[in-house]
Amino acid sequence: MLPSQRNGWGVLLLPIALTIVLACSPRGITSLPATNGQPSTSRTSPVPSPSGQFQEPPQESRTGEPTPEAAVPANPAVPNAVNSSSSSENPASRSGAVPATNVLGTTPGATDARFAKVDRYLADGEVDQAETLLKQILADPNHEIAAHATFVLGRTYLSNGDTSSAQTTLNQYVSANPTGPDTAAAEFALARLSDQKGASADAAKHYRRYLDLTKDHALDSYADYTLAEIARSTGDTSTAVKLYRQAITAGIPTSLEFQAAGYVASKLGRPADVEAWYASLSDRPGLDPTTRMHYVLLQADLLKQAGQASQVQALYQKILTISTSAATTNAAISTLTSVNQSSANFALGEAYLASGQYEQAVAFLGDYLDRNPAGANAATARYDRGVALMKSDAFAGAAAQFDSFVTKHPTDKRVGQAILLEGQCLSQAGQPVDAATLLQTYAQQHPSDPVAPQALSNAIDALEQAKDTAGATALAQQLESLYPTSPYAARAAFIEGWADYEKLDFVGAASIWQTVLKYAPTNPASAPALLWLGKLQQKAGNLTAAEQLFTLAWKADPGDYYAFRARDLANNTPPSNVYALSVPSPEELARERSDFEAWLADWTKVSASDRSRPYLGAAIAQTSILNRIRALAEAGLSTDVQNEYQQAFNAYNNDPRSLYALADVMNQIGWTPQSLNAAYQLLMISPAPNAFQSPVFLQRMVYPFPYQDLIESASQKDGIDPLLLVSLIRQESMFNTHAHSSANAIGLTQFVPSTAQDLATSLGMTSFTLSDLYYPSVSIQLGAAYLSSQIKAFGGNPFLALAAYNAGAGNVDSWLSDNPRHDLDLFVQEIPFSETREYVQNIYRFYAEYQFLYRSPSPSVGEGG
Repeated sequence: MLPSQRNGWGVLLLPIALTIVLACSPRGITSLPATNGQPSTSRTSPVPSPSGQFQEPPQESRTGEPTPEAAVPANPAVPNAVNSSSSSENPASRSGAVPATNVLGTTPGATDARFAKVDRYLADGEVDQAETLLKQILADPNHEIAAHATFVLGRTYLSNGDTSSAQTTLNQYVSANPTGPDTAAAEFALARLSDQKGASADAAKHYRRYLDLTKDHALDSYADYTLAEIARSTGDTSTAVKLYRQAITAGIPTSLEFQAAGYVASKLGRPADVEAWYASLSDRPGLDPTTRMHYVLLQADLLKQAGQASQVQALYQKILTISTSAATTNAAISTLTSVNQSSANFALGEAYLASGQYEQAVAFLGDYLDRNPAGANAATARYDRGVALMKSDAFAGAAAQFDSFVTKHPTDKRVGQAILLEGQCLSQAGQPVDAATLLQTYAQQHPSDPVAPQALSNAIDALEQAKDTAGATALAQQLESLYPTSPYAARAAFIEGWADYEKLDFVGAASIWQTVLKYAPTNPASAPALLWLGKLQQKAGNLTAAEQLFTLAWKADPGDYYAFRARDLANNTPPSNVYALSVPSPEELARERSDFEAWLADWTKVSASDRSRPYLGAAIAQTSILNRIRALAEAGLSTDVQNEYQQAFNAYNNDPRSLYALADVMNQIGWTPQSLNAAYQLLMISPAPNAFQSPVFLQRMVYPFPYQDLIESASQKDGIDPLLLVSLIRQESMFNTHAHSSANAIGLTQFVPSTAQDLATSLGMTSFTLSDLYYPSVSIQLGAAYLSSQIKAFGGNPFLALAAYNAGAGNVDSWLSDNPRHDLDLFVQEIPFSETREYVQNIYRFYAEYQFLYRSPSPSVGEGG
């Protein structure tokens, strides 16, 4: 038998009372059954965060996971399942809602149990209930408690966008408590509000009070920078320079730092002093590669202008130690034999490419090619410029650049790879037929090239994208015939066999799929064919052979949809309606964190001394960024938190230990989408093939469980598994309460307004307004009801219910009419909308992961890794 599923999808095959929401599709939810429910209470409408635009669901990545966007919209505090403090409170439901200690002051009043209830309301998005309770606490006879309630109320207004009420309330607090424990945080928040409104004098006043009162100085740089800006506007250059220097030393977001550094440089006068200034900035510990590269390049430019060739070359040699992709900058050293404009442009372009500054790389490499179309580095410049364009999402331009490279350098050893990249760009640019033709032609003309099998495999993908099933099948036959030992042959065999299976030629399908056994279980691509070969054996009554094949499919790619499905078919878990959850204890979480850090330390080759340092000596932990994020969250400044997070993510997105630190801190302050995003990027650059094969602690960061109380309550009411509901929410919105799709689907469970209004009416929510969709309690309630109704409508079948949630019940009914065999796996495989098919498969995987992590028994160390 395979590893236990802990109930599996079998639990969903019973008829269930109501439904959930799956509206990841641009089409949204298209049909609505009538249901009954209780009316909701009225509420104050929350204000969406400034960056609350939701990205459309991304494409699958190498791990089979939907890739989170780097830019994650801000949202109110949401607890994660990964506990980062020693709190004895339930770590899966409450950990990380607020920092373990106050950043800007000690607040004795906060020990009152009512504040914990406020935190719970805020974590669940119940802003109106939090505000109501805070207003009640304002009348407490204990001054400390009442004062702290005033501050928290102002912070709550601020974090939810009500700046007018925030300013009034925070001013009341500082007036009554000029030296209170929360006064520094309140003064800083007031300073930011004044600054945003252009009230420079008020901003300066509040910043100076903050500087006088703060004990940890985490946000001094913001105060110094703004005061420098004010001094500069009045012509006080010396004060401005002094304060800019202080801001840079204390630590400020790079967008502000570059401006401050540039102003200081402009006032230094002598080029040698400017170069020394940039040198001091580039040598700071913990600096991210891109920022360090920025200052090194500025140094090099100054030295180049001074004609100091040897020093310029030395700086480019330094680039090799900075770049996270040093190999791509070797040309910058080897070709910089003299300091002239054209060779410098090539070197600069390569350096910018290595540091992830793709627009600059495109510009400098283009300038080099304009000046040296047949130069010594022209081939590399053309190839790398294509890469930079591709990284900039300029797919049509990148395809043209790769085509230019192939045409002008036909004997270059990178031609095959350039063809693969050109084909990828053509597909991304909406030209899949052209991509397939290009890839197939190259493979036919260069059959001995190692990339030829991959070119044919990519051509198959392009033909499937173009809906040319027959062409894709024919090409799969060609691939398997020509390259039977290639890793791509297993997938080709599945496609070829599937064509026979569709024609009901089960013998032919089995014959083809049998060839995959030579890859099993070492080739992950063999899992689909092994699964379906097992199903054929199962259908023929050969249960032992079927189970053996399912086991091979599981071993081929644990964590993949086909592997999970094979495991579940092998286990044949009986249906259950017991949905008890298992919450890891603080001791279990500590053990999981320790195992994860040991894995991370081994992978990233951490020195013995760094193993005992915070976050294994991560570069970001050597800066003030993490403390600034905590302090800004404590002050209720969501926009600033989001800005700090985004710049930190961009700067350290190729640094595993810094990503771990960033994910952990975002979890501490309750920002689930951002924590998940950073953790997922860590997973993507790790050696783990997918989440399930990574350490359990990392899995918990990638599969968090926010809003656990609300999800459990709604699921129990509507008779569905809470782990299915949280899986759906992860797919729909990545736990962003202000998720907003291009089709105007809103909230955690992504309802379009018309469907939401109809469903709310049927549930008796007489006071419902569309802005209520931003409330987790409302969105989750609607989602649970709708999902439950779809499960009931489709006879308890989760595959059908999820497909209907995404594509509409009408489409599902139509697809069922074409599936007389009523095979669930066949239904999923034949879903004609690739988005819906991937949607169902993703949630199936997510559901398996959540059961592994949050259903008893708890996972043992390394079970998923």
